[in-house]
Amino acid sequence: MTKLPHFKLIIFFYFSLSYSFTQNFKFMSTKQADQCDGIECKTYDKFSFKSNYLDCSNDPGTTLFDELTFDLILPPRAFITSQELLMNVSTYYDVYSPPTKFALLINNNPTQFTISAETWNDQCESCVIKKTFILSPFGNTFINGTNSMKLTGYSNLVCVSEIEITIVYRILYPIITRIIPSLGPIEGGTNVSIISKLMYPEYRYLCCFDEECSPMLPAKEEVGTCLSPEGLKKGDSFISVRFRDFGIDEQYLVNKDIVFTYYNITLVNASIIENVGRYYLMVGCEGMVTTEGALCKITDKENSLNSTILKGKVQGGNVICIFPETFNIEEEEGKIYLITISINLIDYCKQQLEFVIHDDSPHESRSYLTVVVVVIFGVLLVGVVIGFLIFNKAKKKTEDGEYINPDEVVLEEIMGSGSYGDVYSALWRGQEIAVKLIPTKNMLQDSVLQFTKEVQLMKKLRHPCVLQFFGSGTDANFILIAMELMRRGSAHTLLMNKTLPINWERRLKMLKDAASGMFYLHSLTPPIIHLDLKSHNLLVDDNWKVKVSDFGLSMTSIEGLHSNSVCGTLAWTAPEMLKGKPVSTKADVYSYAIVMWEFLARADPYPDIPRFHLIEKVGEIGIRPDIPQNNHIAYCELMQRCWETRPEDRPDFSEILVCLDEFIKEETNKNLISETPSLYEEDEE
Repeated sequence: MTKLPHFKLIIFFYFSLSYSFTQNFKFMSTKQADQCDGIECKTYDKFSFKSNYLDCSNDPGTTLFDELTFDLILPPRAFITSQELLMNVSTYYDVYSPPTKFALLINNNPTQFTISAETWNDQCESCVIKKTFILSPFGNTFINGTNSMKLTGYSNLVCVSEIEITIVYRILYPIITRIIPSLGPIEGGTNVSIISKLMYPEYRYLCCFDEECSPMLPAKEEVGTCLSPEGLKKGDSFISVRFRDFGIDEQYLVNKDIVFTYYNITLVNASIIENVGRYYLMVGCEGMVTTEGALCKITDKENSLNSTILKGKVQGGNVICIFPETFNIEEEEGKIYLITISINLIDYCKQQLEFVIHDDSPHESRSYLTVVVVVIFGVLLVGVVIGFLIFNKAKKKTEDGEYINPDEVVLEEIMGSGSYGDVYSALWRGQEIAVKLIPTKNMLQDSVLQFTKEVQLMKKLRHPCVLQFFGSGTDANFILIAMELMRRGSAHTLLMNKTLPINWERRLKMLKDAASGMFYLHSLTPPIIHLDLKSHNLLVDDNWKVKVSDFGLSMTSIEGLHSNSVCGTLAWTAPEMLKGKPVSTKADVYSYAIVMWEFLARADPYPDIPRFHLIEKVGEIGIRPDIPQNNHIAYCELMQRCWETRPEDRPDFSEILVCLDEFIKEETNKNLISETPSLYEEDEE
């Protein structure tokens, strides 16, 4: 017998969890059995063919029925997923013969197989047919190392000309969960920590920024370190990890969905501003990108060892860092500092600004100008707050029903957060209400104006599907807005609670309430555009009635025509707003489409897309949430019309209400006809 084990490595790419590899081992007979020609075999079965070599279980000393051995070499952390035995087999069989049975002993552990009658031709022994026998990877499996295998006949004769063993195994690849930091300068050299799962120390990994790869330095388990390469253009780069299998040089790609952002920042100017008794360093920059934190590094020019790190944040094109409370600008007057910044909290800009704290310094004059502006701003702010307080006091004296005396309000428990403040359940004159508290400490002027705008807007809204406004008031610490109490909370909270059954008819009625409230807002003169419509801002009472709330970002349609700012929550924001174009009431229709999707999928939209990529992917590329499989064809068609890219292609809420009425009527009739709920419904307790 010639035993010909050979390794044929075939690569299959699985982008879910692992890579799959295959090893084959083949054994062939050396005993001649030339009794038939190929034509007879084809006559018997088109899949049969003639073999000149054949070992049978009834012949003593046959080679393929002796113990066969082979060495299986698996790389570290690999696991076998499937095993197959492919045999060129024949057997003597007639109507009086029992079924052919044989046992396969893998490392002395037997597994029994039966060959069906259709396999056999009792006229020609050398006619064979290929037959596959599946071996369970969870039963008698092959092992990493030397394996033995033996065929043993149990009943009737079995003859074999060739045996081929196919073993498939997988290697779990690392899954990158996040990177720190997620951005760095285009000069490269940023130490990027790759945090992942299933990163094995036995493997060699490469860290790739797009197609440029370098060795990964393992720092500790499940964390590796890579240096960002130099010379890449400003913008996003996809980070992936590659690994090499043992014994081969080919690289295998892992996931490629983590984004690293390159920036090229130029420092333009610096100034010191004062606000509420604290000093801030403001560094103007060009080429700024969005980031959550920043650092300012100020170094004494005469003593380079004397450096101070200040924490700060990015605001527009500026980095604003706060000085410690002990900072005394008079003591620092005339000193020269070198200033640089870091927006990824690791790398500092190579450029440094020379900054002089002095009366006749150009930087200082700019700082004085900023201080003057801040002072004027503060005076205006104080005037707005005082005017608002006087206004409310006057309303109290005239016993206007819209004034709420904070002393009469008893707070109970916090229910959530809204625009600019927390929302509590409360008691007021024996009535249960909801109260939004907005802290006045360090309150900026735009916040005061935003609050005043929201109050003025809510005062004139009267509709069953719009949250009722009771009044407002102030004390030394807070501005208070009293509203109708919605005990079930937001629609978002209810939808995300998968243990809470909400049948399809109820969801349609809730959506109709929301559409009714929006239709009312759009019917006013001028129409009110909500601009932040989402399930979080749809509140639900004890009777499952839905009311539209949170008007902190709302504007009139006239204001919208002249606005080119992006506001609201990105996942619900219309494409025209993401592009900075003027908006109309159709922007709310787009947001409502995403709400419709939430009610259908009971999930958050775009869970796998980073927030800062939504502007590009939704606004420019035009992606939309994946629609789950369901039977609501007409509903999904309406939803897709509502999220059309062009505002003029979207329906208005009057048409949406007509469609929802039809859906509700159809669902009600369906439930009356059959007591058994539809397959796609959830029963309500």
